[in-house]
Amino acid sequence: MKAIYIILCMLCLLFFASCEKEEAIIPRSSELPSRFEFPEGDDGWDHELMEIYKKYTTMLIYKNLDSADFTRSWVAGGGTGAAGRIGKPLDDELAEFYTDFVKNQVFAFLQPELVAGVLPNYIYLIQDFRLKMTFGGDMSLANYWDGMDFWGFCLKMDQEGLSPYTKYFDLPKTPWEYKLRRGVILQNIISKIVQKGKIAVPAEFEEEFDYKTQIKYNSVDIDDPNYYVTRGFPGKFTETSYLNFLNYMMISDITPEKNFISYMHLGMRYSRDSVLIKYPQEKFPKIIQYYDFTMKYVKDNYGWDLTEMEKWPVVENKN
Repeated sequence: MKAIYIILCMLCLLFFASCEKEEAIIPRSSELPSRFEFPEGDDGWDHELMEIYKKYTTMLIYKNLDSADFTRSWVAGGGTGAAGRIGKPLDDELAEFYTDFVKNQVFAFLQPELVAGVLPNYIYLIQDFRLKMTFGGDMSLANYWDGMDFWGFCLKMDQEGLSPYTKYFDLPKTPWEYKLRRGVILQNIISKIVQKGKIAVPAEFEEEFDYKTQIKYNSVDIDDPNYYVTRGFPGKFTETSYLNFLNYMMISDITPEKNFISYMHLGMRYSRDSVLIKYPQEKFPKIIQYYDFTMKYVKDNYGWDLTEMEKWPVVENKN
């Protein structure tokens, strides 16, 4: 009898130990340790950044930044002659401006359920973010997407020490400048949303495009039936620019996912009337067909109207 009692006690202990062990390996994102104290202050913008965190579960860090934070990356810091990334934390005036920008120009357009698992743990809000070079001047960095657990957004550069071959930029002031700056950020986030599978690539993009026959891409081939736009490929965006699409040169560069993302980028850039001007329907009927299809697909299935960004009002910065 005593032996049975001892065995039962041991089984109970093993049971509770296993329960505690199982519970310990279940991470809760809200309880994970942070490398930063957050929020970083008690000003109005700190409360707004906390509201963004509660809704989107990403911490926007602007004050307690150190150059060592910018080296946490899956990729190398730069090419030949690069000595690493550096940047400055924000003063109160810039912190207020940056917070207003990300709140009203970026997060206001995003849906929490679509960016869950897409946004990183941290987004650094940085002044004078640059790739430090050992010769020839530094390279400016407007955005950075390859950090191990962070992205970086920079809205204001210092001109001193920059290479003449890089871009200097100040805070956006005009509606067009706002649109360019938010557009680069949002088009990258849209790509990552699709790449993470939060928006599924429709079967039509697998079945109704030819991804095998080589395309034509030079303007002299515009009347060729294999010209890439005629085949229904509007082109590809670059991570650092919100201007014109680049032409595809090899059919091996195009996938259903990349093509679908390009149509989403069309929707955030151009109204339907503008698409018809850029890609006349009589010459490129497949473009408007799949522009309409993509806008309807995303809106019907995910409740997201991408065309709203193209006409989105902005507040002009008169400083």
